Amino acid sequence: MKNENGLQEIIELERTFLNKIKEKKELFNSFNEKEKYSLSVNIVSKIISIQEDVLNDNSSLIKFYGSLRYILETLIQTELLVSEPSYAYKLFYSLYNHQSEKSKKYIERIEKEISIMKNYELKDRENSKIITEGIEAGESIENTKKKHDNAQKELDDNADIEYTMFCGNYKWFGYGYTQSILESKILPEYKNRLELFDNAKIKIAKEILKNNLICELFDFKNQHTRVFKELKDIRSWEEKARVTRLGDEYKLVYDLSSAILHSTSYSYGTTVEIPEHEIEMVINLCFKYSKKIMLNINSFSKMDFYQKFIVINVEA
Repeated sequence: MKNENGLQEIIELERTFLNKIKEKKELFNSFNEKEKYSLSVNIVSKIISIQEDVLNDNSSLIKFYGSLRYILETLIQTELLVSEPSYAYKLFYSLYNHQSEKSKKYIERIEKEISIMKNYELKDRENSKIITEGIEAGESIENTKKKHDNAQKELDDNADIEYTMFCGNYKWFGYGYTQSILESKILPEYKNRLELFDNAKIKIAKEILKNNLICELFDFKNQHTRVFKELKDIRSWEEKARVTRLGDEYKLVYDLSSAILHSTSYSYGTTVEIPEHEIEMVINLCFKYSKKIMLNINSFSKMDFYQKFIVINVEA
């Protein structure tokens, strides 16, 4: 396809562009622009990877539209990087907020699963009483065993439809033992991880306060506790698209992709084989968005400026 060839060509140009950025790493660092370097390299690398995936895998319409949606979001991000001087720091340092928030979510989930296992352990102990009660009542061993087995099966069947992530093979190890492992090993591990992330954020926040370039763009009031609050961008994707004049693209791609990516009657009835016209359309948009992304990264990274410098590696 013509558009496939065009996308392949832009991938090669992007590779060359990426290498040029990497060659200037020391210059970026010397100008105190590590955030700009990191974002530029990571964005271009990611876009190349997604484009190659689009070209090499025609097996899933969900994957196609997911890739298109990601590339559009990247275009929105790069528009913000060019138009808002403070956005580079918001985007770069958002990683640390994501790490903490993700750890908190895992901790909440583990605590919920501890509660689930505790509940099933109590029910399991209740089932054990069936045996002693049967013996005391003079029931036959066969009848008592059958009652216990049925009760245990019902308990295990109910446990099978509990939504758990961290419990592993709880039926083999037992509900009580699984609860103990979650409490004594898994939960402390994630709490320690969160503490490490939070301590790292404090350290980084204090370093940021020493960076006059960043401090000029934010109202930190010289308080490290304010740094990551000020660096947070709470705008929705829709709002970011509107601000960057990509509202129409956002609406089109999100409407089209949502019909496929979400569990809808339309997605149920969509054929597994991808229609050629849809492949053509997705690749065409990927091509258009990617070209603008690279133009934005070129402007954001100031590569025209950095290309004026020649990097000489002097070996001792």
